[in-house]
Amino acid sequence: MRKSVGLLLCLTVILFGACKKKTTAPAVITTRVGTVYDDASHLSTLYYYSPAQLIRGDYDDSGRYNYSYHYLDGQSIADVQMNGLPAYSVFYIWNSHSVVDSSAVLSNTGSIGIRKKYTYDNNNYLTGVTWFSGTNSLILTETYTISNGNITQHTYNVIDTTNASLPRGSYTYQYYSGQTNTLSNTYYGQDYLGASSSNPVKSVTYTNGSTTTVTDYSYNYSNGLISSQLVFADSSGVPTTRVDSIAYSYYIQ
Repeated sequence: MRKSVGLLLCLTVILFGACKKKTTAPAVITTRVGTVYDDASHLSTLYYYSPAQLIRGDYDDSGRYNYSYHYLDGQSIADVQMNGLPAYSVFYIWNSHSVVDSSAVLSNTGSIGIRKKYTYDNNNYLTGVTWFSGTNSLILTETYTISNGNITQHTYNVIDTTNASLPRGSYTYQYYSGQTNTLSNTYYGQDYLGASSSNPVKSVTYTNGSTTTVTDYSYNYSNGLISSQLVFADSSGVPTTRVDSIAYSYYIQ
């Protein structure tokens, strides 16, 4: 637990014989997601953090995926292992607001993969992402719509139509008002990825050409934190079949 600034100042003055009254500022409590258990995959993912409460890594208990994060001045690096072997790294360069300005994927053989350029609004909500290939060709753009502190739409606009691996379509989000999203980037120690929606998602509608799917969500809370998320398939506007249940625990320091 960090010592309060007020107490430190007072102790400093005591050393010089001039402090007559102790004052203590309120303690700062930091909360981060600790573990996530996915009932559909039967996998737990564990997260751990630096003393500055930035994410340092996460891994699932299958041993298939292991992410580690490193921080330099104005940048971060995510190293990814798959099945115990190095797979690729993602280099993030931050802007003057300490959010990601650009990123690049580097394979374990040293080749450069997809590069991205990010734009934000004045509140650090992501508004757009531009994708480039390793040969610097424009291949895709993303756009985000923000309303009342929530991301309401996210659309992929494919430029390179010959690349079948690129994401496509558009997502439209609805939210639960009056509830707090405790699964945001902040709670994962990744504020540098930009601001997250303030409220938890109620439903997501995905549209890609003639295909439309709807997924609905509900939440349970414990001590003001999301403790579980239930995921439902939607049929004709009605949540019908539960397809997943995800449980969350937290570090509180």
